[in-house]
Amino acid sequence: YHDFFTQFGKTRIYVRQQPPGHGVVAHRAIKAICERVGIKDLYAKCEGSLNMQHITKAFMLGLLRQKTHQVLADEKKLHLVEMRSENDYFPKVVASPSDGVVRTAAEIGHNEILDFEMISFEGNLPEWRPAQKNPMEGTPNWDKHLRKKWAYRSHDDVRLRMRVENGTEWGAVRSHLYPKYPECVER
Repeated sequence: YHDFFTQFGKTRIYVRQQPPGHGVVAHRAIKAICERVGIKDLYAKCEGSLNMQHITKAFMLGLLRQKTHQVLADEKKLHLVEMRSENDYFPKVVASPSDGVVRTAAEIGHNEILDFEMISFEGNLPEWRPAQKNPMEGTPNWDKHLRKKWAYRSHDDVRLRMRVENGTEWGAVRSHLYPKYPECVER
């Protein structure tokens, strides 16, 4: 499958494929469908109505309406090129037109959409929420909290660095019987 946008009624779903090991991060209805279908790595963002039947129907329609890379290359009569961050954005040809005829730059219309994301998301983009700011920041109580906790701010990092530099015995939690019983040490 590839990234796609789908909707049914007031429900809009944006689906992105993820690298192996990511898991399914989605609405519980989509998770159940992916489990049954065998999709293991996926991110789906639902917007609008969260009606269970509409989510199910929209996701199934999206899965059924997907096009293979070869079909897209044949429709556009162009090479389909993939550039990923894991390959340092090095272009990789995914599909070429099956009849071997590729359009030239003069034959491509000036307003024709060539971006695969725009084609697969049908010109829609998810409405990302702006990052939430800490409501306590800038208040006198927040300043008091920072003054109280400044000594402990990097406590864990300092302890880890000292253990790396001076060996595992440094700062270790262990029994006073360690010299007699070496197995009495934190694990």
